Amino acid sequence: MSGKLTGWVRENLKITLVAAIVLTLALAGGSYAVTQVTGKDIRDGSVTGKDLRKGSVGARHLAGSARKFIRENAGQDGQDGQDGARGADGARGHAGPQGAAGPQGLKGDKGDTGDTGQTGPQGPVGPQGNTGPQGPQGNTGPQGATGPQGPKGDKGDQGDKGDKGDKGDKGDKGDQGDPPASGNPNWGPIARNNIGSPLLSLVSGLNGSFGVAPPDSNPPHGTGSLVMGVNDVSGKVEKASFGNEVDFFGIDPNSYDEVGFHVFQTGENASISPGNMPNITFELDPNVGGASSGVNYTSLTYVPGPAPAVNQWSGYIDATEPGDKWYFTNGTLAAQTGCNQATYCDWNQVQVALNDAGDPTPAAIYSVAVGKGRDNQWFGAVDGLRLGDTIYDFEQFGVFEIPAP
Repeated sequence: MSGKLTGWVRENLKITLVAAIVLTLALAGGSYAVTQVTGKDIRDGSVTGKDLRKGSVGARHLAGSARKFIRENAGQDGQDGQDGARGADGARGHAGPQGAAGPQGLKGDKGDTGDTGQTGPQGPVGPQGNTGPQGPQGNTGPQGATGPQGPKGDKGDQGDKGDKGDKGDKGDKGDQGDPPASGNPNWGPIARNNIGSPLLSLVSGLNGSFGVAPPDSNPPHGTGSLVMGVNDVSGKVEKASFGNEVDFFGIDPNSYDEVGFHVFQTGENASISPGNMPNITFELDPNVGGASSGVNYTSLTYVPGPAPAVNQWSGYIDATEPGDKWYFTNGTLAAQTGCNQATYCDWNQVQVALNDAGDPTPAAIYSVAVGKGRDNQWFGAVDGLRLGDTIYDFEQFGVFEIPAP
């Protein structure tokens, strides 16, 4: 039966091959001449199984009688033949679509550093960054050129007092100056009123002790003063008087509404007695009536209170204040007026006493003086005697008149 089958198959294969060739030529287009190929055109035995592509002839290519024959006469499947040799690789197909991304692979080893690339073009300027922290102080640069003179600035605050400079070189001797101006020659010691050898001297100074600053350390007027001193000699104290017996002669003392002076008092004087002070004295004709109508001479003396400070100049001591101490040295007049060393009068009371109705003639001055009595020894100075609107300034070269303020 196999022989029959083989012959039948071969015959059918010829037919099938012819049909395939015809179909191929028809599909190839008009470039081929249409030629009918029949089994006569194929030599018997020239087409073998290897000339047919595997799978190119299927059951659908067989005649129905052949397919029926095969079904009815088919035997058991034979053993598979050995695989044929691998055919040549076919042409590369078109690239398929991009597959889905695979999972992240493990990190590979770090590659070698590549060559430095070329510097790219300058990028645009970025926005201004925040100001960085203050850098350290740089080194001082070289001195620049002097700039133009700027406008005058406001006056600065007073600076601290500098250290005392070195003593300068001695200057050249100056030209001979003009002789000093002399004061009023009518001032001087009233000899008849001095006892012993008192000190009376116009000097430059007297200045305050250490630790006393101006103005308290300096004479209140000008640069000079009248220094006075009385000593206790064997229990007998000297008396000092410095005044003017000419310029005030005949003047009514009631014409002065201001009387006073300045005193330089020492601590030693005050330690003897707080009231150990110099005085102001008028010698005068009182010209009063009554029991004293025959009295033509008396001294009117002012006794100041304790100095407000020692070893320096006092302020102005006003002798016309209420409660000040004035007294007459004539006993009869002192008793009649009550202006004595037991019951003093102030300046207003003195003026009333001298202006009594018993004698219409006003009182008249003989002399004006500053001095120191015989109560206690004393050393100090006076300056700026005031009588009315005039101040008498005691200076080294005389007594000078200046108007009162």
